[in-house]
Amino acid sequence: MTSLNGPKDAPGLPEKVPASAADYEKLRYTQQLDAWLEEWKQQAASDAARIALEASRADARTARDAARADADRAAEVASLKSVQDAYVAVTQSSLDRALTRVNVVTASITAVTTIYTGLLALVYAAKSGEGRVLTGVAIIPALFLGLALFLVTVYAAMFKRTMSAGTLLPTGIGGQVAEIRLITFMRWCFAGVLARSWALHAGIVSLGIGVATLPVPFVQMPGGLQVTILLAGLVLVAGTAGWTWRKNK
Repeated sequence: MTSLNGPKDAPGLPEKVPASAADYEKLRYTQQLDAWLEEWKQQAASDAARIALEASRADARTARDAARADADRAAEVASLKSVQDAYVAVTQSSLDRALTRVNVVTASITAVTTIYTGLLALVYAAKSGEGRVLTGVAIIPALFLGLALFLVTVYAAMFKRTMSAGTLLPTGIGGQVAEIRLITFMRWCFAGVLARSWALHAGIVSLGIGVATLPVPFVQMPGGLQVTILLAGLVLVAGTAGWTWRKNK
């Protein structure tokens, strides 16, 4: 804390002054007192100016700190808004991306099925006595390809009947309200994507098995091996569906 500092002590009164020198001592004391008062005024003015300068500097520092805090707060709010806008934009497109995946898988199934039917037409004959006779083993790739198309259709066409209870859009300001609101919105959007993800995953596995078993009708193999391939593929598809369902439950 700044304080005023006066000059040295005031001049004291002369003691035991002879009568003949009283006027002189009075005049000298008056001059000393006037000089001391002038020095006191100058010191007081200097201290007042110094205090005013320090106060002005303190006010400037306070204003500068406040402006810096406001700028930092505004930058943080802008950064938070940018991040949340990016999350919201990505989350909003989650359903569109899910349907895009479905279209890709469906197009793949269609392409593989076209190739498979073309190979069957080249190798096997539709009429007796022309080419090789089509056997039941040809149903294995077709079964898995059809199952893949069915599962992908289930994923894209069926809707969730209920949604979890709770506040869809929490209100308030400060703290973690903005983060809670964003997480709630993301969960609501992703719920439709994850509700039947088991069907999409199982459909992709079924498509893979269908592609892997395409050579089965064109090679010779024991009937027991054919049944084993069929059962193993069905178990793998069902296991994938069950594992994904439990994971997202």
